[in-house]
Amino acid sequence: MKYIDVHCHLQNADNIGATLNAAQSVGVCGAICNATAPDDWAQVRQIAREYKSVRGAIGVHPWRIHDLSDDVWARDMYDILR
Repeated sequence: MKYIDVHCHLQNADNIGATLNAAQSVGVCGAICNATAPDDWAQVRQIAREYKSVRGAIGVHPWRIHDLSDDVWARDMYDILR
């Protein structure tokens, strides 16, 4: 069987390649790497560009929503999505 990890935070891994290799060895063929706040959006996007089996999900974890400025959606998110 093949699996896709639909919620991981590879930006927190010490060695992304080794983490993906370990996952692949048990049948994980893809991953969705979830950002948690604007400060890791660029890193998540880079990981998704670098690793073919990874897709990035840009967003904000509910625990971090109180840290955001009011214009983050209009400024930062718009620039990423266009």
